[in-house]
Formats: sequence, C-alpha cells, structure tokens
Amino acid sequence: MKLKFDIQNDDLIYFYKFSEWYSPEKEDFRFKQKLNFGFISFFLPFTTLLFSDQNFNLLFFIGLGFFAIGFFLAKPFMLLRIKKAIKKTVNGNKYHDFIGETKIEFNDDHIQWFDQNSEGKVSINEIDRILSGQYGYYIYLCNLSALIVPKRVFKKEPDLQEFEAWIIRTRSNSSSIKPYHHFE
Repeated sequence: MKLKFDIQNDDLIYFYKFSEWYSPEKEDFRFKQKLNFGFISFFLPFTTLLFSDQNFNLLFFIGLGFFAIGFFLAKPFMLLRIKKAIKKTVNGNKYHDFIGETKIEFNDDHIQWFDQNSEGKVSINEIDRILSGQYGYYIYLCNLSALIVPKRVFKKEPDLQEFEAWIIRTRSNSSSIKPYHHFE
C-alpha cells in the first residue's frame, strides 16, 4: 500500500496534542495533573478567607466543591495550554522541515518513507507501537519518533480498511509491537 499526502501544521498540532495528553504512557501524568489542579483549587477558599471569621467546616466543604471543579476543569485547561504551546512551536521555523509532501509505502515486512528532507526504511520488527487518535494514525519507531498518517488521506472507506488490515497483519507478524490502541 502506498500513500502520498501533505503533512500540514494541523497534523503536527494533533500529533503533539495526542502524544502529550492522550497517549497511554501519559496516563499517570494526566491523573496527577488533575489532582494538582484539584488540590490547588481546594486550598483557594482557605487562602482567600484565611483572615476572616469563617467556620473551618464551611471552608472545608467549599474547598471540596472547588476541588471537584478544579479536577474536572484540569483537562480542558491543560489541553488549551498544550495547544497554545504547540501552535507557538509549530508556527515557528523549528518544525517547517516536517511539513510538506510525504510518501509512505507499507509492505508486509517494512515501511519506507520519503519526504522533502529525509527518507528511511524500517522493518516492522523495529516498530515500537501503533496508536490511533481522532485525527490520525501514529506509527512510533521509538519513544521520540513517529510516522504521522492523517485520517484525512483516506478518502474512500476501502483505503482505510486496507490500511487497518495492514495494521492488524503487521501486529500479528511482529512480536515487538505493543498493542494497538484507538483513542478519541
């Protein structure tokens, strides 16, 4: 199977957002961020009303409410912060080498890719993991490197089914690939 497509700014933004928030390795990070945001929110009423004559029990229950609000607002707040940082980075000149036309050839024993600045060939036994997000498939070659295949390149359902069949075949033929996951 051969794919030819353009990597766009949005593809990089979606990938970095996915890798920073949704990837399974970040599960502990996500929970700790929610707890941190919740605890900061919990102590907010105590610090603002520290010198007032408020009852401690009342402040405690107000703090619990703030904790719940903070815990559930942590995800949108963190995603917004991540998106803003990523846009700033991607829109700078640092990542323009990753944007542009890409050709990827998927075979049963290897993947080969060509873009404007690099080309490479990797055996399926060297693939670390394959993850799927809302906007694309991410084929990790190691913890720091991945091939991005945006879902928008599959204009017809048979093309998408062929690609997903390749993922399943590749997963069954390689013992090194970690389990395939789909995240929304």
